[in-house]
Amino acid sequence: MTETVEVKINLSSDHWDDRYPGARVYINNHLIFEGLISQPEEINWHGELEEGEQDIVIEMYNKQDGDTVQDESDNILKDVVLNIDNISIDDIELEQLLYTNSVYYPQSEYAPETVEQCVNLGWNGQWKLSFSVPTYLWFLENL
Repeated sequence: MTETVEVKINLSSDHWDDRYPGARVYINNHLIFEGLISQPEEINWHGELEEGEQDIVIEMYNKQDGDTVQDESDNILKDVVLNIDNISIDDIELEQLLYTNSVYYPQSEYAPETVEQCVNLGWNGQWKLSFSVPTYLWFLENL
């Protein structure tokens, strides 16, 4: 059994000069968006999903050495960060579920292996949110 699902994702960035984070957005393993985030971006997708567990994956890429500038006390003065501002599924905003149902997998020797309750991506890596179809049952169980 399949269900038509609508997903809306709002991304923004912290950046400086011409240094911008890149974002790749996937529904399951299907790439739906790729680009540099220099201004707020709204990504809209709708399609048929099979019953069962689904994944929204947002991958930050393009962060380079030198994109984080610190002072002598290690305070961050300038940085490149990808922000996940909002996600809605079938016109229902996920709000707290963005924090509680997601895991960030940074790819940096300076980062932990996983970060929970994070929507501001400061390292290249993948952020993953799982949900299930039928979505109305998932919302009833999680909201």
